[in-house]
Amino acid sequence: MDMKNSIPIVSALALSVVSMSAQIPESLVADGMPAISPELKADAGRYMEFRAASFNSWHPVKRELLVTTRFADTMQLHEVRMPGGDRRQLTFTPEYRTSF
Repeated sequence: MDMKNSIPIVSALALSVVSMSAQIPESLVADGMPAISPELKADAGRYMEFRAASFNSWHPVKRELLVTTRFADTMQLHEVRMPGGDRRQLTFTPEYRTSF
């Protein structure tokens, strides 16, 4: 397959990912693109929501560390008290909301 023919496929894929998570913006034209079924949105949604933890800092005295973890659209601060230990949430910042 040459790149010239693959651009519409890539564009359709990108547009379908956008429409799974939100409404298609008015600035985009989606002519000829089929509607995405609720079943496909639900199936794909499992792969679009994830958690990730990032190292923040070591405790200055103890063998502990701080990490940030994304819950929904908000980063929260957690402490981990031992290697391989569970994290304990320290901040409870409200989730950031946008309207589409």
